[in-house]
Amino acid sequence: MLRIKKIIVGNWKMNPLTYEEAKDLYLSISAEASKYKNINVVVACPSIFLYGFSLVKECSMLFLDTQSVELWARLINLLTKR
Repeated sequence: MLRIKKIIVGNWKMNPLTYEEAKDLYLSISAEASKYKNINVVVACPSIFLYGFSLVKECSMLFLDTQSVELWARLINLLTKR
């Protein structure tokens, strides 16, 4: 039987306003995500924060994406590859 991993995606829209606020939130989410090995967490943050977050990635269960309608297509392709 194929086991499908659960996915939680959070789209931040245009929040938070500053990089420091965003980084604090990102690190908090990263700490929580690391507690659940059977769930992938995707943070769809404003693109201006994406590069900075890619440098501080601390959790293997946390993925980054930008706010895009292509998110679902890319996510499905990523998770269904064997």
